[in-house]
Amino acid sequence: MDRRQLLITTVRTGAAAGIAGGAVMLDPVAFAAAAAPAPPQSRTITGHIDYGAPDWVYVPLDIPAGVNRLTVAYSYDRPAAPPGQNGNALDIGLFDEHGTGLGDERGFRGWSGGFRTEYTVSASDATPGYLPGPVRAGRWHIILGPYTVHPQGLNWTVTVTLTFGPDGPAFRPSPAPQRARGRGAEIGQRLAVADDEPVTVTLKVTGAGGSAARLVTDQGQRLATVLPADGPGTVTWTTTPRNARYVRAEVRRPQPTPTTADQMVALTNPIFLGRL
Repeated sequence: MDRRQLLITTVRTGAAAGIAGGAVMLDPVAFAAAAAPAPPQSRTITGHIDYGAPDWVYVPLDIPAGVNRLTVAYSYDRPAAPPGQNGNALDIGLFDEHGTGLGDERGFRGWSGGFRTEYTVSASDATPGYLPGPVRAGRWHIILGPYTVHPQGLNWTVTVTLTFGPDGPAFRPSPAPQRARGRGAEIGQRLAVADDEPVTVTLKVTGAGGSAARLVTDQGQRLATVLPADGPGTVTWTTTPRNARYVRAEVRRPQPTPTTADQMVALTNPIFLGRL
């Protein structure tokens, strides 16, 4: 059964501040104000998601001034699934103080699905799949996405660590290489072209036949397709920097395999489009 067809049941962590549109908002997690130099602060949050989970669970974080790095680690239980039913698979992402609107160009800071158990963001660097930038004071949100839930439910743990001090040097994508047939950029680089200049994005995937490939931008998902079952697949999409300030790719299997805990095959860092 598609989890998006199910109604919200229960998330047993504090009180739900609001429930609407297939999402639940938990109570905010507070951190003490601190002046640098100050030791890191960590908070651990635990919860249980019942079978028939909401699409999204938001964990608000009240970030004080003076933070230069935010690190999030998470885990969840993975009991063997009954025959013909799904086990647990929990995705994770991050929004900053600008808001939680899906596809929000300003608020969205990254998404790693179920591919990673930890991520970090700072002004100088970020885990692949996340956008570097200052960790400003305000209300941030961790977003949890219960992709599938075991009939007995899903127990999760999230640990958030704040590091205090001045920001490091601002992140700069590597300059794009020059190519014989025009300009190009690789993952993690910037393609410095005019806002209205057409840009063709090409994704080549091998070893993941039958998987679903997605191209995601600052405006949300822009393309989704199923790759050929019998070999490599190529996805192409044309846009402009005005319509997509960055683009990244996700590849998922239809189902977990005996050697993988979830469906995620690959998740790329962004390619940045447009001039600074």
